Amino acid sequence: MGKMLAFLLFACAPDEGLAVSAYTPDDALAFVDGAEGRVRAHYSDRGPNAADQTDQDEDDVPDQAEYLAAATESALRFYGTLGFAAPLSESEVGLDPVGGSDALDVYLLTDGPFGAFLDGCVGARCAVHLVAPADDGSFDLGRAAFYAVMAAYDVDEPAWLAEGAAWHMSNRLDGGSLSNIGDGDAWLRVPSCGLAAMVRGNTCRGAADGAGLMWWYLADAVGPDVLRDTIEATVTLDGVDALEAGLAANDARLDEVWPEIVACNLETGPRADRDGCYSFGSMFEGVTADAEGATVRTDTTLVPLSARYYRVDHGGGAFSVAASGDLAHLVATVHPVEDGAADGPLTEAIGPFALDGDPPSALDDVAAGGVWVAVSHVDAHADAADVHICIGATADVTPCASAVGCSSTGTLPTRSLPVLALLAALGARRRSRP
Repeated sequence: MGKMLAFLLFACAPDEGLAVSAYTPDDALAFVDGAEGRVRAHYSDRGPNAADQTDQDEDDVPDQAEYLAAATESALRFYGTLGFAAPLSESEVGLDPVGGSDALDVYLLTDGPFGAFLDGCVGARCAVHLVAPADDGSFDLGRAAFYAVMAAYDVDEPAWLAEGAAWHMSNRLDGGSLSNIGDGDAWLRVPSCGLAAMVRGNTCRGAADGAGLMWWYLADAVGPDVLRDTIEATVTLDGVDALEAGLAANDARLDEVWPEIVACNLETGPRADRDGCYSFGSMFEGVTADAEGATVRTDTTLVPLSARYYRVDHGGGAFSVAASGDLAHLVATVHPVEDGAADGPLTEAIGPFALDGDPPSALDDVAAGGVWVAVSHVDAHADAADVHICIGATADVTPCASAVGCSSTGTLPTRSLPVLALLAALGARRRSRP
């Protein structure tokens, strides 16, 4: 399936329905029902919104309309096998059936916007209809159909959850093809955007679809039901709270899995490994370093559920990551590059470890070559953290850790803080390698 032509737009519609009102008196309207009666595709035989009239089976119904009805039913059937609820009908939210039945209505129009649109709601649980192009097969039907599913739980979830989950489920429906691969790169390009900041109207909104990448990791490492459990939790909880509830239902915690997601995102592009977190990681451009060199010394701010990535050219031996500032909720992983290369596939990660404890012994002797460090903010409910970070050979980093010979800007504290250390509780959940 191709790229969806518009992101989800929940638009308040008049009683007769947004899509119905878009047809003109010159349109000759007709419809075709899917074989299961769960979907009704509305189209125009002639007029400004005429559907592509290709009819290879010669049954007097355009193939495009039949395809949309059948494919939408197939998507809903697939989502149902995973335990997701069916979309709400108009009668379930107190409306007369605009399309003439309780089936999910799909309207074929020549002009967009295309996507899922609001019919009516009971509380935040809503019925929607879909609008698809009348003459173009590139519409991402799987994504639109999953919007209809999510609306049955709560229509008002943040973009990172609603759009990220829909992107993920569309790709699962499509056999994991990741046909819309650019959405994943959009997230990988801006790891400094906290997950909770990916909401409509925010500058980080463009990364929301790509946040669906995390569901691939969570399904493998935590359990296949974590997304469904999160969506079910949206009936009473919103956003990150729903995610935490979905993880708890699978005996996991967000502050434990978040640094693992951050580490997985590093294994993309030139660092991809088919035996790593994402078998498809090489399809992405991958993350880029926020700073790199023989030693990294930087001031930065990490918002909740965000990350920063650094790459060091290490000469071999003792390696340190030191920091001062608001360290209570910051966690890091260290990733030596295989075979001493400057960049490329990574060896097993050292960590996760906290910024305010004792250093892990594995850092006492790190092989020469490129070394990546990922630092993440793991507490969704804490404040942003201002920190000064020094990374590199211990001999070079020690003066920085003691605030000697290190320039620091802004209002960061100058007190000495210990080298980053292993957080044993986080080490209990390690990434599984197939």
